[in-house]
Amino acid sequence: MTLDEAAEIGFDHYYNDPGFWRLRWGATVASLVDFGWISGPAQATLSMQRLVGVKADGVLGPVTAAAFNAWLDKLGEDAATLAIHNTRAAFYRHIAEINPANKQFLQGWLNRDDWASAANDNWATLWGTR
Repeated sequence: MTLDEAAEIGFDHYYNDPGFWRLRWGATVASLVDFGWISGPAQATLSMQRLVGVKADGVLGPVTAAAFNAWLDKLGEDAATLAIHNTRAAFYRHIAEINPANKQFLQGWLNRDDWASAANDNWATLWGTR
């Protein structure tokens, strides 16, 4: 597989297919796409829906998109990305707690979450939020 083929798969399956294209692009959406890459796009969508206060059904339609964009406007990029970061960390801790076999992966998941968050100055600088 070439790098271009891998990028196309990533774009199709982790950005386009789940509907993240409906959201205003920035660090927060990039963090959601990364969450979906690790945990599945449906989990990223469900978690985001809970944060923005809409029915958590795993479908990113126009209602969810509008709620997300309003939530992002209210919080700002850094705070919204941090909220995604905290939600991811809680999800990873939960799945390690309910299935002890997953504990071996927990630190790696948390490290990845730390990398793709507003708490990471390099990530924030990349997206122009600092």
